Amino acid sequence: MDCRHRGSTSQVMQCSITPGKSDTLKFIADCHLGKLAKYLRLMGFDTLFFSHIEDNELIIIANEQNRIILTRDRDLSQRKNAPTLFLESTDTKSQLKTLMDCYGLKEHPSPLQPLHRLQHPAAGH
Repeated sequence: MDCRHRGSTSQVMQCSITPGKSDTLKFIADCHLGKLAKYLRLMGFDTLFFSHIEDNELIIIANEQNRIILTRDRDLSQRKNAPTLFLESTDTKSQLKTLMDCYGLKEHPSPLQPLHRLQHPAAGH
């Protein structure tokens, strides 16, 4: 398995973290990885997802907020403007396994509370 991501320098860096630091990782998933983003959030990882966003805006947010871009877009993954992990698989479970293996992640020690559906007020109230 190729477990590498591109950092903000021209070199390709191994996707590894210091043991015990997985709770500090933050992700931003591109428009192809909505399901993965949801799983990561439920596991307690700080993960942003936008269904429509330009690559340059994704890079700006990643850099400003110190996030790793998760993408299925090969062109985006080859840009050297921000840390990026290319996930080739289209299967969410495989994507999650690759991410967990690359970064040595386990479920966050304090997962988020279950998400509740937003209730829209009935018309006329």
